[in-house]
Amino acid sequence: MLPDTRLVAIAREDDASIGILQSRFHEAWSLRLGGWHGVGNDPQYTPTLGFETFPFPEGLTPNIPAKTYADDPRAVAIANAAKRLDDLRDAWLNPPDLIDIVPEVVPGYPDRILPKNEEAAAILKKRTLTNLYNERPQWLADAHGDLDAAVAAAYGWPADISEEDTLAKLLALNLSRSGASSLPISDDGEADEPDETEPPAAPTVSRRAFEKISEMEGVRLTDEMKDMFAEFERRKLPHDARRRAIVSRFKGPGK
Repeated sequence: MLPDTRLVAIAREDDASIGILQSRFHEAWSLRLGGWHGVGNDPQYTPTLGFETFPFPEGLTPNIPAKTYADDPRAVAIANAAKRLDDLRDAWLNPPDLIDIVPEVVPGYPDRILPKNEEAAAILKKRTLTNLYNERPQWLADAHGDLDAAVAAAYGWPADISEEDTLAKLLALNLSRSGASSLPISDDGEADEPDETEPPAAPTVSRRAFEKISEMEGVRLTDEMKDMFAEFERRKLPHDARRRAIVSRFKGPGK
């Protein structure tokens, strides 16, 4: 396998972290802030916006070693639900009656999973995660429901919280942790830009950008523009500086 540049690797060994990232809450956040790619306008996971700005449950954030919260009941519940989901998916992808486990000859690599015969190979070829999620059998929906409930409990939210309320609460957490919620408000009702010399405490999502992404259904920024706006947020550029950068980038000769 030769993974391409669209692959995102998150170096965590604990099931709690992967469980949070597989929850519908992270999915909603990353889809709302991610990019769009290709002829089919397919969603693209954008780490700088979808992952770095995502507010994990308090005490279960990626900057904390997993062993620190290993005994936290919230982490245990999420890890158990995530492990069950992974086991169920793996059993569907690689049924024991269709595969042979062959020891890998290269140290450090997992054992090989090979089809028992040509008939098994033909069946396994159709057993992909994409096909599984397109079918979305009830056992898969139930497993995700259990995982979502565990993650919701870690936030202190009801299991049936709506996507709208989820995004509002996640945005509030993001702004609170970055210190953006305490920015002074100008006469026009907008938060004033912070001093460029004061870096934010955490990656921040622009309130206005988030609201526009929510409201302008079907309108998608290009990857170039998304990267540019992400850089604006990272550097906390004031409005005039952002305007000059946009004009400089997109204004053609003689215009």
